[in-house]
Amino acid sequence: MATARIWVVDDDPSVGPALRRMVQALDVDCVLFSSGADLLARIAPPLPTFVLLDIHMPQTSGIEALRALRARGIAVPAVMMTGVERDGTRENCLAAGATDVLAKPVDAHTIEALLDRFRNDTPQGHTP
Repeated sequence: MATARIWVVDDDPSVGPALRRMVQALDVDCVLFSSGADLLARIAPPLPTFVLLDIHMPQTSGIEALRALRARGIAVPAVMMTGVERDGTRENCLAAGATDVLAKPVDAHTIEALLDRFRNDTPQGHTP
């Protein structure tokens, strides 16, 4: 079985590192990206088991980053996160190709459940 790996994309200087520490405490590889633009600029194999992607970020929103991933043929599960859910947020995320939408804060139990859900899935799409 491939090693579990999560890409975390969050522009908040306290949230992103906290999520990375939480993921690593689960003995899971984690790559932290500080923005949607950072993700798109630094995508490199191996693909993750799934990506945790903040919705509301300056410059390149999480939804824009997700659409760009999908346009590149990267179809790994994408779980969107938001601290502020507005009308239509869930629908817009799912329409862009998200697998799920979560309210922040995301805890270790939620990450473990996502790992259980996605761990045996093979990432779809090509390696960038």
